[in-house]
Amino acid sequence: MVEVVSHAPERTGEVLDEAGPGSGWRAAMGLPEPSGRLAAAIRSLEQAVAALDVPDGEPLSDALLAAAAQDPLDEDPLDGLVRRVLLAMLEERRTRQREVLGGQRAAGRSVH
Repeated sequence: MVEVVSHAPERTGEVLDEAGPGSGWRAAMGLPEPSGRLAAAIRSLEQAVAALDVPDGEPLSDALLAAAAQDPLDEDPLDGLVRRVLLAMLEERRTRQREVLGGQRAAGRSVH
């Protein structure tokens, strides 16, 4: 999910749809439908993405990171778990990007 948001944000909805119950690829691969709890977590993630207000020019990943960093008091436990996992993955990806960019700069490579 984090990679899609970062590299192909226009496909985020499509990826979330394919992750949910009823996707044909699972049957084709002989995989079971997601459990009720997993399906609910996927819906929670879909709702979080749908609720975003992304200003023009701002990356979807930045908007999602800012939203995931919020800690609502009345948050549903599953929504909170999804938010914290998403936040951890977004932060980890950002850390990896900085390390790669730092290594390229140290090696004297051009960074675009």
